[in-house]
Order: sequence, then structure tokens, then C-alpha cells
Amino acid sequence: MSGGQRTRSSLPGAAVPTLARRGQLTRSLRFRLIVAVNACLLGGLAVGLMIDYRYQVASLLAEKHAALREEAKTLLPAVRALRHHGLDAVQQYMDEVCDKMQASTSPGHHIVARIGETTLHAKAHSLWNAESANAVDHAASTTQPQVTIDGTTHVLAFDTDQDVTISVSESAATALAAARRQMAWRAAAIGALGLAIALVIDAVLLRMVSRPIDKLVRAVRSIAEGRLGVRAEHFQTAELSFLAGEINLMREALADSDRKRQREMDKARRIQAHLQPRPLVCPGIDVAWRYAPATEVGGDFLGVKRTVGGSLVLCVADVTGHGVP
Repeated sequence: MSGGQRTRSSLPGAAVPTLARRGQLTRSLRFRLIVAVNACLLGGLAVGLMIDYRYQVASLLAEKHAALREEAKTLLPAVRALRHHGLDAVQQYMDEVCDKMQASTSPGHHIVARIGETTLHAKAHSLWNAESANAVDHAASTTQPQVTIDGTTHVLAFDTDQDVTISVSESAATALAAARRQMAWRAAAIGALGLAIALVIDAVLLRMVSRPIDKLVRAVRSIAEGRLGVRAEHFQTAELSFLAGEINLMREALADSDRKRQREMDKARRIQAHLQPRPLVCPGIDVAWRYAPATEVGGDFLGVKRTVGGSLVLCVADVTGHGVP
């Protein structure tokens, strides 16, 4: 006869399938760490490139402004000398200077000369209109370093001496294009460097965090499956070492509890052996039994007794429940 089999459903190992199913619905710590680190690197790269781009734009515009200011300083003595030959001579000189400027390197180059109450504008290119010239003239009168004309930013520099003021302006398109080219090259170089750094950091994270956690999970799973001789190894990280120590303490507590249960089962098995009926001799009948519980202690009960009248009573019962009680 055999008693009901005892399973290990009460051990922590029963929770392992549930955790596995939950793992299919949520992202792993490895994935979250890599995404968080790479997102920070990408965000830092984007912010760094934006700051660098603004710095490059400001630097190139400052260089353009300095070059235009030097041009204005050079033009001022010439205009002062030519004014004695009449305003037409000044106009012709300004047109010639603007005409020599190449549109590819100096787009929108324009010269404005204010001589007393008279304002002259270079007429070398047809793109410049009276409204644009007035905007430059107004910006020069307010000493603004930049002016927006038809949605395009222009760099403005001027120089003045007594009643003569020379304003030189030029589109910032060349400087902005150069800044964008530099940003593209820097983005490619920094992107390659950032990718290499990200790969190194990801490898370090996998080595320092993900793999130790995988080892801890395997140790917990082994303990949950009843292999109480497994120990969690020591790690160099304080937090992971603390967790490994707690897992080992749990293992020792479970092992101690299992030893106590084993001793109780041994006692119960001996008690159960004494409850079995004594050998009974009955003329004409051979009475024998074999009691083999599936686990340490079974719930079946056997009794054989001879009554006063000579009858033979055989009792077979099954106690409900499990365990020593």
C-alpha cells in the first residue's frame, strides 16, 4: 500500500514559472540599462553638437563682422577723398567695389555711404532694393551688428568719421553653411566615437551588472528547485555581494529547515513502523502485508486483529491530509 505523494509546490521554486511568464511581458534589466545609457549618450551628443553649432555660428559671424569692419575702415578714407570730386564719383567707386565681390564667397554684399544728409547705396546687383537698403541704413544708425532682410540674416559693420559713415553688410548664408558643414563633420566623428564608447559601456554593464544578476537568478532558481547545496558566489560590487550573502543566508535557513523536517520525518517513519500490526498466526490462513509509502510518511493505516469469537478483522484506512500531524 502507498500513501499520497508529497510534491514541492510549497517551495519557492513554484514561483519560477510565474516569473518567467512575467519576464515575457516586461523588459529585462539588461535592456533597460542599455537603453538608458545609450539614450543619455545620444542626448549628450545632441546637446553637445547643438552647443558646438551655436558656438561655431557665433564665431564665424564674429569673423565675418570683423572682416566687414576692416572693409568699412578701408572704404572710409577713399570715400572721404572722393567726395570732393562729387557724389557721382563716390557712387561709381561703391558700385565697382561691390561688383568685384563674388556672390559665392560674399553673398548679398552691399555698401551704404551716408555723407552728411545724403545716403548712397551700391547698385552693383539687382537683388538689392530700396527697402533692403533702408533696413541696412537703419541698422547702421542704431549700431546693430546684424539685420534681417527678407527673412535672411545679414552681418553689418560700419565705420564713421565726422559726417561720413560707411556701412558694409553681407549675407550670413556663407557662415551658416560653413557652420553646418563643420557640424556634419563633427557629428560624424563624434558619432563614431560615441558608438565606440557606447559599445564599451554596454560591455561593461553586461559584465558588471547583467551577468552577475543572471548568476544570482540561477542560484535562486537552483535553491528553489531543492538543490540546497548551491551557493551564490561573491561579487566585487557591494550591492550584489550583499544580495548574494542574503541568498546564501536564505539557502542555509532552508537547508536547516529541511534537515529538521528530515529528522521529523525519520521520527514519524519509526513511529509509523511501530503502529503496524504484529505478526498474526491464523490456522488455514496466511496473513501478510507490505507497507511502502511513496514518501517518508504515508497516510494509510493497516490493522489486523483476531476477535474473542475467533473471527479475523482486517482494517484498511487512509488518513486525510499530509505531514506528521
